[in-house]
Amino acid sequence: MRRLVETTVGAIMLAIAGSCSPTPDGVISPDDMVDLLVDVHKGEALTDVSYSKYNSDTARLSMRRVVLNGHGVTDEQFDTSLVWYGNHLDQYIKVYDRVIERLENDFEKAGNAPVNRSMLPGDSVNMWDEGSTYVISRRSPSEFLRFRIERDDNWKNGDSYTWKFKIFNSSTPVSLGMYVDYTDGSTDIKTETLEEDGWKEMVVVLDSLRTPQSVYGFVRFDLKDREEVFIDSLSLVRHRYDNPTYIRRHEQRRMHYGGKE
Repeated sequence: MRRLVETTVGAIMLAIAGSCSPTPDGVISPDDMVDLLVDVHKGEALTDVSYSKYNSDTARLSMRRVVLNGHGVTDEQFDTSLVWYGNHLDQYIKVYDRVIERLENDFEKAGNAPVNRSMLPGDSVNMWDEGSTYVISRRSPSEFLRFRIERDDNWKNGDSYTWKFKIFNSSTPVSLGMYVDYTDGSTDIKTETLEEDGWKEMVVVLDSLRTPQSVYGFVRFDLKDREEVFIDSLSLVRHRYDNPTYIRRHEQRRMHYGGKE
């Protein structure tokens, strides 16, 4: 998985169209938006590193609200501004170029190297170290959002992985899937079709009696011309075995060498 600043660039490599437009009333100005987004990403990084403290939606949203309040911005203003910039891609790209530059400079000054979260031990570990916000359109390199993590020494049989994010501005169904490959050639599969915007969550649970090799997943969009979909607050949290979660394995299908068990 690549670090946030790299994947954010990939996610917004969209064709630039139209001329510069001044922001209307109620939309955050470019300079202020740069300052705000830099702090939003830093706040999200803090909640990722301190997941045991920020392990609920309420706690994570409270961190974002602290950041917004510090800039004198309401949730509504922030959401409205994200939508406006998403519809004015020339402005959006310019803003994010500056955000990425600021974040890279701050990382360099702090001497921080990107962390491979799949190597982190312990429970309640957020494995998602790519960008937390994406804009997907017909002009994007792909209409898929994918991830894949390989087994390491910190994996345990019976672990569960919860993939969570928020989608908005989608007008067509969205396909979502997660898979677990095992060393015996079998694969656990879980798929779903999302019909509405909002928070989405999918959980896969590793078999306690089989040795897993990898966990991977995708979100696929069937976009219309000029449609732009926003994905925000992405996380992929690993939890250790617990019986109530393990029972959810019945929601998964198992395939073995091309045939369903």
